[in-house]
Amino acid sequence: MFEANLLRSLNIYVVENISHTLLSAVVVAIVLAVFRVKRPSSRLRLLLLPVVVPFLAAPFYYVLYPERSRLALLPVDAWLNVDALIGGYGHLPLLSHVLIAIVLGIASFLLIKGLISLVAMFCLPRQYRRLSIRQGSRFHRALTSVLGRSGVKWPTVLVSPERTIQCCTFGFMRRYLLISQGALDRLSSAELEAMVAHEVGHLHRGDGWLGFIVVSLRNMLFFNPVAYLLCQRVLKEAELAADDLAVAFGPGRLAYAESLVSIGRSCQELPNNTRSLATYFFRDRASIKARVLHILGDKGNPRVPGDNWLIAATSAGLVVGLFFVC
Repeated sequence: MFEANLLRSLNIYVVENISHTLLSAVVVAIVLAVFRVKRPSSRLRLLLLPVVVPFLAAPFYYVLYPERSRLALLPVDAWLNVDALIGGYGHLPLLSHVLIAIVLGIASFLLIKGLISLVAMFCLPRQYRRLSIRQGSRFHRALTSVLGRSGVKWPTVLVSPERTIQCCTFGFMRRYLLISQGALDRLSSAELEAMVAHEVGHLHRGDGWLGFIVVSLRNMLFFNPVAYLLCQRVLKEAELAADDLAVAFGPGRLAYAESLVSIGRSCQELPNNTRSLATYFFRDRASIKARVLHILGDKGNPRVPGDNWLIAATSAGLVVGLFFVC
């Protein structure tokens, strides 16, 4: 009996979550098109709504209505006829056991994977040495200049011995900037400033928390392909948002775009066996082209909050619609 009820609850949640995510994604797509939202920082918040709101919708009204019979039948439930779709599982006990084992197995695997990744992130600083930054060096001048413009506190700078071109930030309370020896040796002063400006943009935005939340949601909603695609898009928009801030913190729009192209060429010149280790953002020409076109477009000042009213209105509409209407 317990297994049948558990399977029924899982099925109801899966069907409702996917349908609600798809419906919310259509609404957000219409909002993005009609209002022509250009800022990646605004787009990613809107794109997160179809993932977060359906994720919270079912737990919310199941807490309010523990017994499904007390909950008024909502239009999406009636249209999908969820109870009828899964009504036959009670006569297939073996299938119920198999499905429950598969779902719990995948969920356990992703939970363990997430915990290992979290522990690995906290242990990561011990794997690399602190970079001794020489006063007046190219990297010192680049980092000092960018941090001065951004107002971001000086992060702990680590260096990896790899000869590839790598640079990233990580950490929650204590923030780190990791750069490879290959980047320090290969890149010019302008290229170093551009790369550092992009990573400081991530620190300014608090993208460490954003990445953690998005990846966690993507893993928990492993059964929902729409949520997976939306999470991937949110992460790409976060990179474009960091580019916008890098333009403000760094050498300027045109110089930053030129540095991206030259860094991309340097990554393409790496041997094939090390190219995959290069910074994700410089792996292929298509991504570089998309970033350059984005940077050279006019999006206003990325440091001025915009579109907040639109995001608030869309959030309220989806909450009311999914919690009480659909």
